[in-house]
This record gives sequence, structure tokens and C-alpha cells, in this order.
Amino acid sequence: MFAGLSFRLAPGGALLLTGANGSGKTSLLRVLATLIMPASGRLLWGIAPVEAEGAAYRAQLDFVGHQDGIKPSLTPRETLAFWAALRGAEPSRVPRLLDAALAAFALERVADWPCRWLSAGQRRRIALARLIAAPASLWLLDEPTSALDHDN
Repeated sequence: MFAGLSFRLAPGGALLLTGANGSGKTSLLRVLATLIMPASGRLLWGIAPVEAEGAAYRAQLDFVGHQDGIKPSLTPRETLAFWAALRGAEPSRVPRLLDAALAAFALERVADWPCRWLSAGQRRRIALARLIAAPASLWLLDEPTSALDHDN
């Protein structure tokens, strides 16, 4: 796994985790997403321990893991509308958010197709499009480019 790890990330900053398979990258992301607890140490959001304000912290993050979180029977538009509603998007803003998300990931042509008809790369782009349709302050992306071709 990992030990002796410490980092600070400024608003708008990015941190890229690299390492061999099995080195703990996904485990670290799961700790940051509060899906698993660290064996030791502390996770802070600002100056507050995450465990003290867990729900508030989780409300500010979006974790896109290996699984895309897409129901095969829903369309990309329905999938993104679900995530926007879950995030609490103002209903009047949802159509604009969905259009922006679909356009950003070149999904307009397939927006109303059942997701079961889509390629792995298209499904991955839907998972990433939710970052625009349902904005969060903190993005945790586990291998976000998997299943994407060079152009995407």
C-alpha cells in the first residue's frame, strides 16, 4: 500500500497519482472518497478532519471509479439527469447542464439511445460527463481515460 503520504492541494489544483498496478492508487482514492477508512493518519478537508463533517465533505466530491455507474436501460441524457438531480441541481438549470455535458464529451448523437447500445468508450465519456452535469468541488478520478481512444 502506501505510507508516509502527505499532500496539500490548492483550489483548482490537480494531483496525478502514478505507479505500478497494485501499488495503492485506487485504495488511496477510496480513502479520499471515504469508501474505506485509512489504517492510520488523518484526512483533512481544509483544517477539519473529514470524519467530523463526513456528509458535508462527501456532498462536495464526485468519485468516478472503474465502474461507470451507468444503467444499461437508461439513456445518457437520463443518466446525467439522475446525477444532476442527485447533486441537487436547480431544475431550471438541468437542461443547460445536460446539453453542456453531452457536448463536452461529443455524446449528442447518442444522447437518447439506451446505454446498453453504447461502446465502452462512450459509457466512460458519460461517466465523465457527469462532472459537468452534476458539478462537484472535488473530483476523484480512477483511471479516467480507460476505454477511451486517443482522440477522447
